[in-house]
Amino acid sequence: MNHLVLGLVLLLPLSLAVPAREKRDAPCQDTYIDVPNVCASNPRGMVFFPHPTDHKKYLQCDVYNNMYIVQCPPCQEFVFSASRCQPSSTSPVTPAPTPQPVNNHCTAEGMARGYLYFKVDGDNTKYIECDPNTGSENIISCPSPRVWDMSVLSCVYDTQGGSGHFGAIPLDPNPCTSAAISAGHLYFPYIAQNQFIQCDNRGNAYINTCPFRFSWNAYLQTCFRPVF
Repeated sequence: MNHLVLGLVLLLPLSLAVPAREKRDAPCQDTYIDVPNVCASNPRGMVFFPHPTDHKKYLQCDVYNNMYIVQCPPCQEFVFSASRCQPSSTSPVTPAPTPQPVNNHCTAEGMARGYLYFKVDGDNTKYIECDPNTGSENIISCPSPRVWDMSVLSCVYDTQGGSGHFGAIPLDPNPCTSAAISAGHLYFPYIAQNQFIQCDNRGNAYINTCPFRFSWNAYLQTCFRPVF
């Protein structure tokens, strides 16, 4: 009995001397925190943005520039081009970085903030449209005699460049009054949500159409992507 007690006493210091096992598990990334607030700088008034790391979540903005992280329903993932959650593909999707040219306007960060249209340097008859699925640039020509105007993100009539009255339409009432023109109010909403009225300095009215999936925002005085 004395030998058994002595053995336990001798083993006790050895057990205490064993170093504690180090935790080697990497911390899991919490996709609900440390996400930059894309709503804080949102000049186009977009409502939905893709989550930067989790395609099964998306970001939603309110009118006060607050950001909310929303989980898609089970077996669905957020599709930015459709601005909604859709059933996931059968095979797992592994996002791969898309090689981007040095001067590419269509960056992932820019498209997430709603910057999908840009001017073509040296040619105002064309504009650049970003493909939100591939990040590629598409150069599109404006319908003649219109030119691209970055201030309204649309092709408009070049009323200062000698196009005259071509394309002008009679409106009753005509919002292009001398008072409106003097105050710098040259754009007004039209019947269709994706169209707007453009005035020239002579009081003529022209109808222009916003890019695909964009609508005219009278408050922002530009075409923007509406709430889906």
